[in-house]
Amino acid sequence: MISAQVADGTHPIRVAYASQSSSHGGCILLDIKRQYIAGAIAEQRVRYRLRIEDAESLARSLVDSIREAREKGEGK
Repeated sequence: MISAQVADGTHPIRVAYASQSSSHGGCILLDIKRQYIAGAIAEQRVRYRLRIEDAESLARSLVDSIREAREKGEGK
């Protein structure tokens, strides 16, 4: 799993994610785990089963958002 620490409102959280092909290759499994760092540690895990077309669309959207964020960062 790949993880990052982010802010969710006023509470810092650790987010980890992983993806893999299903056993028969018909879909992509995306696992997301959120863990609150402040206070009592609470954890939430979610698994999404994405059709390959939806996973490709999500990947394109992420790449576009990364490109846009980098362009905005270079303008500062």
